[in-house]
Amino acid sequence: MRNKLLTLALLFVSVFVLSCIGPADPILHRETVRGVIGLLEDYYNSASVGGYQTYLLSIFTFHFSEHDQNQGLPATYDYTEDVASTRSLFEHEGIGADNIDLTFAIPEFDEPAEGTNTFKVELIPYDLYVTNSLDQITYHAQHTCSFELIRIDGNWYISQWWDEVHGYITGGSGEQMKETTWGQIKSM
Repeated sequence: MRNKLLTLALLFVSVFVLSCIGPADPILHRETVRGVIGLLEDYYNSASVGGYQTYLLSIFTFHFSEHDQNQGLPATYDYTEDVASTRSLFEHEGIGADNIDLTFAIPEFDEPAEGTNTFKVELIPYDLYVTNSLDQITYHAQHTCSFELIRIDGNWYISQWWDEVHGYITGGSGEQMKETTWGQIKSM
């Protein structure tokens, strides 16, 4: 009985200590390309513009797909434009997404060798759902994107982001769901 109580007490203390520590330090995830992309996903899902922008370099460029450019969107957003559009998406003063659900299907790749300071990971499938609080429509983008990252002082940062649309976009799947692109979601 005493061993069971001791085991339960140790379990309780362990859970308490772990809950105080919180999630793994995001700074540690900057040491790998896969970690940066994973945290980008986390920050999008939690609508943390502060966390999101810590992974972008000040020279960052978001490249809209050719499809979006043909629909009248610009070729690129710079750092300031991208952070402003993301803030609008995340915060209720903007379009105020009620729910964001992003999943990257990060392909297998070898992390860049030590001494490599630029790395491009291409054609990462993503599945993004954004429910807009203004019109209660869920926007769905399911395409691929590519990232160029730069290593500074052992940590990776995103310098370029390409939204890539493959195939035809119907524009909608019903009253409550609209098929779109990531670029179109950013430009709302």
